Amino acid sequence: MLPYPLSFLPAWLPFSSWTAYQALLAASCVLGFAWVMPWASRNHLPRGRVFVTLVAVMLAALMGARWLPWLISGAPRFDAASDLPLFVHGGLAGAVLVLTLASWVAQLPLIGLLDALAAPFALGLGLSRVGCFLTGCDYGSPCGAFPLGVRYPAWAEPSGHLTNPPALIDHLARGWLPPGATASLPVHPVQLYEAALGFTLAAWLWWRARRTPVPVPGQLAAVTLLVYGLGRFLLEFLRGDADRGVGALGSLLSVPQLVSLALLAAGWAWFQRLKQRATH
Repeated sequence: MLPYPLSFLPAWLPFSSWTAYQALLAASCVLGFAWVMPWASRNHLPRGRVFVTLVAVMLAALMGARWLPWLISGAPRFDAASDLPLFVHGGLAGAVLVLTLASWVAQLPLIGLLDALAAPFALGLGLSRVGCFLTGCDYGSPCGAFPLGVRYPAWAEPSGHLTNPPALIDHLARGWLPPGATASLPVHPVQLYEAALGFTLAAWLWWRARRTPVPVPGQLAAVTLLVYGLGRFLLEFLRGDADRGVGALGSLLSVPQLVSLALLAAGWAWFQRLKQRATH
């Protein structure tokens, strides 16, 4: 594993100790701008307003990913904000809320922006999940002798301190491994499964936009909700980390699965409405 890909840089640089997740998340933000700004030019939209809107949306996504789940869970005490995990659904909620407000203030087409951001979202999902895999967060459930299974070993931080990855800590705490074990049990690389979903969806959305220069407004966003909602719901069954709200509302499902069902229902209703409009 390579959790600290930039640790070879001088220590005085602010990002020299970034994890793979942080580096790839930053890359996905940069690629999002590179993807959407040409779309703004092609559609003769004011680039300055689109740029400021994107900045606001990305900041809202980062804040929502960290603080919305914290608020929903009852605002528990924490030692440092960096200790709070990032949840993609919190980021998605924050981004959509601010995008709706910013598009109204800046007089930009909301549905067009949602379509334009669909592919960058899918690409960012793929990149960030690769970062999750390299960093060891959001790990999968034990998979025995499954050929794609991976084991997370202890690794050294840039300071040289040896750290156990979350999967190893969890498996030791559950008594699945003897004390002193230096690697986790084999687990599903579920982060890479979701990364493949994101990259495939991004490629399809790019192909669809190129194949249909003027697609039906809202179609790309609706498809993204459908595919992501269904994919995330199914992949949750292979997750091994327990800090995502397993057994939410007394059910057998996790919080992300309940949210995914809501996204799936919203995408299906939106897609059906688009079909009805096309037939009239």
